[in-house]
Amino acid sequence: MLPQEQQIEEAINQALIREAEAFRDRVNIYSNWASQMGHPCLRYLCYHRTHWKQKEIPGINMLNLFGLGKPLENVVEKRLQMAGYEIYEDPESINWKKFQISGRIDRKMKYDGQILPVEIKGLSPHSWNQIDDIDSFFLSDKYYMKMYPTQLILYCFHLNKDQGIFALLNKLTGQIKICWLYVEQYLDVAEQALQKATKVNEYVKNFENTNDKKKQEELLPERINNFDICKECGFRHLCQPVTHHAKKAKQVDVPNEFIDLLERREQLKESKAEYEKIDRQIKKFFKENEFSEDVIIGKFIIQALKRHRKETLIPESDYIQYKITRIEE
Repeated sequence: MLPQEQQIEEAINQALIREAEAFRDRVNIYSNWASQMGHPCLRYLCYHRTHWKQKEIPGINMLNLFGLGKPLENVVEKRLQMAGYEIYEDPESINWKKFQISGRIDRKMKYDGQILPVEIKGLSPHSWNQIDDIDSFFLSDKYYMKMYPTQLILYCFHLNKDQGIFALLNKLTGQIKICWLYVEQYLDVAEQALQKATKVNEYVKNFENTNDKKKQEELLPERINNFDICKECGFRHLCQPVTHHAKKAKQVDVPNEFIDLLERREQLKESKAEYEKIDRQIKKFFKENEFSEDVIIGKFIIQALKRHRKETLIPESDYIQYKITRIEE
């Protein structure tokens, strides 16, 4: 690389770092970001509220990707408009005071007489090819992909919309894939997110009521045991997950047969994921075809069990739980 080439590239990188640092220092966090509520670590969500200023800046590769967000939104908006759809950019942010959840909807689109929230994501070719429907997000091996539906579900829930739209842009080919979200199928996801928000809010309240550093540390939720997530966390220098778990762990000798079991367990992870995907597809079919009575399909009996969900963080509702049993021959 020529000196002038290196100089220009380094100048760009430094500008991105300065911009990220300025954003972190300028912004104060007073709420739970909807985009973060699907994060698997409650401790992370608490740090995000109380230790935002201490969060490490992402690596330069991530910073380069973050800068593509707005341009990608504009590309998707233009193509949807070219296809004849009315697209709106809502300048107002979501502010759900009850749960202290905030966010910004990328766009809204008029479809079949409704104004629906649209969440736009730019994905790598590999991730883009993996996503066929909303369930595909939850089956991804990337934790941040699993977070995306929660964000849109919360937007829909707050806006009292029963549907939402994902517009997914392949960052290599430029293709757009549409995934439709039906909120009714994911009420459990909404409830989990609202429970998280409630716990974080309680932590923040207790955190602000004491200046005792030791007490503040004790208030934090337990660490998760997932180093793949921890190694990418901007708060790992505060949490120190590896150091914490290493203190408790010790090397032990076990029979080779037990090691084989651990290896087999790892292999079966994919089977479990496939089972969950197929199970969701089957039950989605039942709901869409309004199966409300017991039926026999092939060698299987499907029981439609009527259930009532009591009001918790989401309104009470009646629903049907499907139980699938193979008929003994």
